[in-house]
Amino acid sequence: MAAQVCLMPTFEYGLQGFGEVGKWDDWESSSDQQHKAGPAIFGKLPVGNH
Repeated sequence: MAAQVCLMPTFEYGLQGFGEVGKWDDWESSSDQQHKAGPAIFGKLPVGNH
């Protein structure tokens, strides 16, 4: 999951989160799950003819 703020077309900053809930068909209890969130930088650079 990510939330972004666009300053210009080539640069955005925001927050990004990740989590681990366990096996797809056997989730761990909420106290055993791991989740992390932190700052993120996103951008676009011209490459070739694209």
